[in-house]
Amino acid sequence: MKACMFFASGYEECEALIVVDMLRRANVDIDMIGLNDMIVKSSHNVTVKMDKLYDDCDFDDYDIFILPGGMPGTTNLKNDERLLALLQKKYDEKKLICAICAAPSVLASIGILDGKKATSFPSFRSCLVNSEVMDVKCVQDGNVITACGLGAAFEFAKCILSNILDEDKVEDVYQRICY
Repeated sequence: MKACMFFASGYEECEALIVVDMLRRANVDIDMIGLNDMIVKSSHNVTVKMDKLYDDCDFDDYDIFILPGGMPGTTNLKNDERLLALLQKKYDEKKLICAICAAPSVLASIGILDGKKATSFPSFRSCLVNSEVMDVKCVQDGNVITACGLGAAFEFAKCILSNILDEDKVEDVYQRICY
């Protein structure tokens, strides 16, 4: 299994990096992909070097597609037509689609959350107009995982890992970080 996370200027660094870190601790191959730049600045002015640029990727190599939240990062993700088309295609292919905080609004904007249980940062729940909005930290419905924000980042990563690893391996990873 191979995962990727998309980074746009203004992403929430902890939501992104906790998930990347937890997947890497579990030996899951995950690439940090910059939509337009190899160095991407977060909403709190933390810069991170990406593994790859969007235009250099073969997305047929990936099974899991992850969006971090943050503002204006989420808006920048939502404004990227390449990304929206890719997410729709991969959703249709039954790949795992994941979004945290404000980023579920990106999925809602292209209909991926229609009829699904979903959550997001509370002030973005109104964007989930065709979803069954849940007041929970993290929820999975079919091949879509959504989470409510930074405080749910570890649970979000755990839910992703639970889809690809056996329960004992997931628990071992989380015990090693004293979770």
